[in-house]
Amino acid sequence: MSHNGSTTEEAASATQGGTMQAYFYQDLSDPASSPAVAARVRVPDTDNEQQSGMTLSNPNHIRPDGPRVCAFVGPAPTDQELQFVEQMGATHVFTWIEKLADMTPARLAALKDAVERRNLQLNNVGCLELAKCPDIILHTDNYAARLTQFGSMLAMLSEAGIHTTTFTWEASGKVYSTGQSVVRGGGLGRRCNARRLAALPVDPNAPTDEQLWSNLETFVRDVMPLCVQYNMVLALHPNDPPLRHVGGMPCLIRSFSDFERVFALDHSGRLQAEFCCGTISEGLRLPPAHDLAHVTADPALLGSFGDSCEALYSNLVAFVLRQRVAIVHLRNCTACLPDFAETYLDDGFLDIAHIIDLLVQNGYRGTIILDHTPPFNSVDGAAAATAFSLGYDLR
Repeated sequence: MSHNGSTTEEAASATQGGTMQAYFYQDLSDPASSPAVAARVRVPDTDNEQQSGMTLSNPNHIRPDGPRVCAFVGPAPTDQELQFVEQMGATHVFTWIEKLADMTPARLAALKDAVERRNLQLNNVGCLELAKCPDIILHTDNYAARLTQFGSMLAMLSEAGIHTTTFTWEASGKVYSTGQSVVRGGGLGRRCNARRLAALPVDPNAPTDEQLWSNLETFVRDVMPLCVQYNMVLALHPNDPPLRHVGGMPCLIRSFSDFERVFALDHSGRLQAEFCCGTISEGLRLPPAHDLAHVTADPALLGSFGDSCEALYSNLVAFVLRQRVAIVHLRNCTACLPDFAETYLDDGFLDIAHIIDLLVQNGYRGTIILDHTPPFNSVDGAAAATAFSLGYDLR
């Protein structure tokens, strides 16, 4: 029996959020919990609405001068989904819409209204059809039409009061993996083995690196005036995994010098990094004491983001101080290329707490988001993993 007279099983089923509330607490407003007490004590009905009287200031609120914690929601989120984000303590959300045809002014307005009713802000919206568009990246005969569509998307987002969107220079539109690996507690994280990716068939029609760079330069030249016109920030994500080629297709954004080359094309400051700590960490080359796998690896299977975690930390700070970071993705991995697995934020080789401290110390006021994480082994595994990660961010 539990302390309130119910069976252990009944009490366990009544627990809230995994706490021991049902074992030890007695709710005086619930006659069923203790009829004798409820008959003598009358609790105002307003107790079930909202606390009345003075509420003390909360020292745990997110720093107003620090990063904004942002969470993903579906393109048509339910109020329950948004309530979950609000309860976690995030202040911003983002989403993806698959097709431009589905991104109408009315839909964006409804989405923004639903988000704001939950005291949240809609930070960025992406269009899957355009963010990794082969016609744009490969500069096909449909390039002009796709550029017009991209401009229409920027105009709609701006009109809705959404001023950030993202893109990745990945013609395949894929984030490659080679299965899953077991991480802490039996969790399953995305695994990527570069040796297996190297065995993929090579596309005989794949462009060269310089052809893709030429296409990217053309796109930046064409799209950035539209970003200025519509007051939009365009955030560039690195290639994941940051190899030289996958299936013969070049991966252009695989080093900090590649980001610098892109930044040099834009004088407005509106082309910024979607600084993905996970992808960049995949492309580090850690000393053998930390990662033995790369010692005998083919250099083509390794990354080029630097020889230590400090390379990531220092370049993040440098980009932030130059106002070239629009979004920070937080993700941790077990190792670097050529073979890594994604794991929980506090379980990899990156010091995520240090990254957040650097963002606060250097005045970053953009958003930080949970990128990828293994789900927890529970009914609501993905949601639980998200809540754990955001709680870690908000520490």
